[in-house]
Amino acid sequence: RFAVVDEVIARMADGGPEPDPLVDWVWRQLRASGGRARIADLVAKSGWSHRHVVARFRHHVGVTPKTAANVIRFERAAAALTLKQSSLAELAVPHGYADQSHLTRDFVRFAGNTPAVHAGTGRTSARGAIGQL
Repeated sequence: RFAVVDEVIARMADGGPEPDPLVDWVWRQLRASGGRARIADLVAKSGWSHRHVVARFRHHVGVTPKTAANVIRFERAAAALTLKQSSLAELAVPHGYADQSHLTRDFVRFAGNTPAVHAGTGRTSARGAIGQL
């Protein structure tokens, strides 16, 4: 069964469009910055208009560069949260969030639950879990 799945996935990958160099560059910048790169700065460095960069990125990736940056930032914060090495407030700033509430909003947006639930504390409110993180 796995061989069949591997074959299907390989055929799908071979049939896709060639990677867009602009989109690839923007994606690499976003990943390298942990989602903290300013989209306006990337657009300026690209030499293209904001509308053009966003349209090409959305066409190839399926979301805007800003949404991709938010997801990357969220993924890194979520991974760090599972380590439980700091409070939510201490976790927020190094991952590009203005404060704990900003971090919590992205958790609800992307994970569908609060950081406390994601961390496995069994609580439904981040307030009750801060001391445990």
